[in-house]
Amino acid sequence: MKRFTRTIFSRVGQRWRWRLISREDFRQFDQGIAADKTAAIAAASQRRNELFGPNQQMKTIVAIDPGAQGGIAWEILGTTTGPVAYAMPETEGDIIETLKSIRDGADGPPVAFVEQVGGFIRGSPAPGSAMFNFGRNFGFLLGCMQSFGYRIELIRPQQWQKEFSLGTKGDCASRTEWKNKLKARAQQLYPETKVTLGTADALLILEYAKKHNG
Repeated sequence: MKRFTRTIFSRVGQRWRWRLISREDFRQFDQGIAADKTAAIAAASQRRNELFGPNQQMKTIVAIDPGAQGGIAWEILGTTTGPVAYAMPETEGDIIETLKSIRDGADGPPVAFVEQVGGFIRGSPAPGSAMFNFGRNFGFLLGCMQSFGYRIELIRPQQWQKEFSLGTKGDCASRTEWKNKLKARAQQLYPETKVTLGTADALLILEYAKKHNG
């Protein structure tokens, strides 16, 4: 005689209700659920392999315009979500949190393309101070990313700007005109992403990086 010691919620006729089943029937029922989960996981894995290749991780690309008025953009390649772009976080704590969040959401170590800028900063009443602050922020970003396991690629402005055939900053009457030119190009490339003067460079660096990430 079977001992009815388990209950399950199942369909009986046209209604769903609780019913008693034996331990053996419950074991078979539980194994069926496990088999369904295993099959679903296997199907998802097979579909992923079809799309990206066996054991292929979806790479996360990060692009950084390191100035205080710059921005951070990133995208997980192989997804349909598109890029995410933010203005440069205002505090070091916020920078740490942003870079850590990107790393934690990545499928493997992120690859960061960081604009490498050096030399005299024009238009500043205190160029020495401005250069010091920029260098400090630049070094802080690199240190954070190294501690979080990012792979870092430094890229000069001339490298990524040449990709878009927009001329040079010297061709424009003002810095604002040049920045608006970059913003307009970023808006053309990413019409579904909110582009600002602060995030435009990062998004264009991201576009360059996706073509040259190797």
